[in-house]
Amino acid sequence: MSARFAESVHGRVTAWVVLAVSVLMTVLAWRAAERYQADDARGRFEAAVDATQLRIVERLRNYELVLRTGAGLFAASQEVSADEWRAFTARIDLQRSYPGLQGLGYAVLTAPPTPQAAEGRSAIIYLEPQDWRNQRALGFDMLSEPVRLSAMARARDEGGAALSGRVTLLQETVEDMQHGTLMYWPVYRSGAPLDSVAARRAALQGWVYAPFRMRDLMDGILPAQGQQVAFALHDGDRVDPARQLVASGTAQPGTRYRAQRQMMIAGAVWTVDFFATPAFEEAAHSLQPALIGLGGLLVDLLLFGALHALARNGRLLAERNLELQRSREALSREQAALRERERRYRGVVESTREGFLMADHQGRITEVNDAYLALSGFPREALIGQPIGSVDAQLDAAALQEIAHRVQLQGHLRFETRHRRADGPPWPVEVSLSRQAEDGAVFAFVHDLGELKRLEAERQQATEQIRRLAFHDALTQLPNRRLLLDRLGQALSAARRTRQHGALLFIDLDHFKALNDTHGHAAGDEVLVQCAQRLQACTRAEDTVARLGGDEFVLMMASGLPEDPAEALAQVRVVADKLLATLDLPYAVADTQHHCSPSIGATLFRDQAAAEDVLRQADDAMYRAKREGRRALRFATL
Repeated sequence: MSARFAESVHGRVTAWVVLAVSVLMTVLAWRAAERYQADDARGRFEAAVDATQLRIVERLRNYELVLRTGAGLFAASQEVSADEWRAFTARIDLQRSYPGLQGLGYAVLTAPPTPQAAEGRSAIIYLEPQDWRNQRALGFDMLSEPVRLSAMARARDEGGAALSGRVTLLQETVEDMQHGTLMYWPVYRSGAPLDSVAARRAALQGWVYAPFRMRDLMDGILPAQGQQVAFALHDGDRVDPARQLVASGTAQPGTRYRAQRQMMIAGAVWTVDFFATPAFEEAAHSLQPALIGLGGLLVDLLLFGALHALARNGRLLAERNLELQRSREALSREQAALRERERRYRGVVESTREGFLMADHQGRITEVNDAYLALSGFPREALIGQPIGSVDAQLDAAALQEIAHRVQLQGHLRFETRHRRADGPPWPVEVSLSRQAEDGAVFAFVHDLGELKRLEAERQQATEQIRRLAFHDALTQLPNRRLLLDRLGQALSAARRTRQHGALLFIDLDHFKALNDTHGHAAGDEVLVQCAQRLQACTRAEDTVARLGGDEFVLMMASGLPEDPAEALAQVRVVADKLLATLDLPYAVADTQHHCSPSIGATLFRDQAAAEDVLRQADDAMYRAKREGRRALRFATL
């Protein structure tokens, strides 16, 4: 009986020990589930914060590229008209492609710095689209307002984009008022040196700029459905309600998920206060840990009851121990599954269209996203473990060392370079580096500039073609009337200054209309082309040969004639006689000889009031040559 009692006592003690151990394990599992749930929620919140911050930075970077493109339009053409600016903004489709952009404008520097206006004066002359809001801003001197002036001066001195502080835009009315900000990109005179701050200030021509209404700008940053975070954006390096730019919601009292991030955008510091939405808070705290705890306790009690009832049965005790082991294994599998879900937040890096590299504190690549692999053509295994500088094809070791030093000091850096490609030439990129303070890791976002460079080259080519069509005759490739009058005006100014004469010869082909009517316009065009070639062969390189239209040509001798009118006329006669003899020769067109003698009217110029006066005098003299028999030279009466 004593043995039976001892066995019973031993069985009860064993049951209680097992119960205590299982309850302890249940409590540990419940606490582990709670910690995992908190860590998982924190990880999802941080991932949502990172994604939202990335969207804000990407949107502002895209708008910065728009400003750079607009400045490139001014660099490609010495003057940009209002129609050209309107066509440019229509081509890039501002309202559809760049939501939140109130407009794209150009402010010209109208007056240099003076004691009364230390930074000079400016005026907004272009602002598209020209809706009723934007028309309110035309003509405004942005240098007269301190916040705008600070950003404009920074853009001018640094030669890049500059974002202003919080302002009230001129476009605002009493309805639907929003805080605003402006981004500027300087426009310098073409060809001017820009190697110092003083040089950039001297070369300043104006600013391409964009005004933003902050609530409109931030619309679409967060997805319409399933928002996890909201934020309040502040101007400056701290959270200050007096400097709040925009808020997507209001933080609930006692929120458990909150983070503050600072962003450096175009030289301006923004502080973003992120906080979880009520929907996120509710979803982050499920009943799963409690269910695990209650389920575990239920299992523990059942196990205790079974052990207590079957304390004298070793076989049943072994079975219960086996069930306990299986429960532990199931718990381990569940914990492994929870850890797997914890890693899923890293997928936010793969969702961006930009290339992404991450390097450890030693500068070796530890992660690379699919976007960068697609851009570079390298397999992932060829990059992992390599120095991050090995992907650069442009910068030498000293430059890379300097970049690493600046990132170490500043925490972030952006620059342009060229990266290696596995199966082709290096490609132009813009790299944004940021260093993580916790572990020294470096994030590199790589933006492909190849398409932008190609578009800039095409735009420059198109601009040159337009300029040539505007100033040259399409048939003969000679300067047209517009270019002739421009050069004649310059020559007239130079003649007045030097007191030397210039000469203008007006040339008309006799009987050209009859040739055109008899043999067709193709034959006439061929005669005009040959006539242009003969004129160019008979003149000096500094002279201008132009076609005014039809069969009318002009030769302008802008320099080299004596101050004495009689001597100047004598030299002009020598040139005119040479032209008469050359142009009187037959023209060979389609195995047929055609004859078109020239009639020439000539005049000297120096003291005339305008280029049109000189042209009219030569024209009158040419018609006098026609009336008096053709194939002749007549001088204008001065």
